[in-house]
Amino acid sequence: MVEGFEILAVESEGFRLRLPHVTEDGTLVTIEFRTGVLTYSTNFQSSVQLSAEPGAQQLSASGNAAILDADDEDDFSGTTVLSPTLIGGRLLDRVTVAPNPFTPNGDGLNDETTVEYNLLSLSADRRVEIYIFDLSGRRVRTLHDGFEANGRYEDKRWNGRDDAGRLVPPGLYVARLAVEGDAIQDDKAVVIGVAY
Repeated sequence: MVEGFEILAVESEGFRLRLPHVTEDGTLVTIEFRTGVLTYSTNFQSSVQLSAEPGAQQLSASGNAAILDADDEDDFSGTTVLSPTLIGGRLLDRVTVAPNPFTPNGDGLNDETTVEYNLLSLSADRRVEIYIFDLSGRRVRTLHDGFEANGRYEDKRWNGRDDAGRLVPPGLYVARLAVEGDAIQDDKAVVIGVAY
């Protein structure tokens, strides 16, 4: 850690840092960070402000954009965009269900489960379907059927009930997520355990 360096804030739309005072002209300051990028050609914007002079703010140049393969080194300054080869044409990523198994018995502990996922590479809002099936292939619950944009979603909850509001029998179920993009369709299936 560099002396005088401080993380001031980390928020959903960005972060703020305090850097040590630069005393030599021509000093290069490089900040490296890692984050999840859900859209190609994501632009990272930054600015520099001199704390001794409030209101003195300078936008920093984005520099060259680099499209990186998994084994490339980033030798460019500024913006780096996610390479299509890194995600392999997927539209769904990091699909998880937790808790799994869950116990919708009304005791207040693990009574529902949450389906979480990333949507990638969409140029506009697209239809996302999340259905719950029993092992015979019968759809028991429509968890979501609507339009969504690129992003991380952590809001799809299942309380163990079917579309008629009845508790499903204990056992294994399959959550199927599907999204149709501009040129491809992607779907994922996750097994969910229901126990009482």
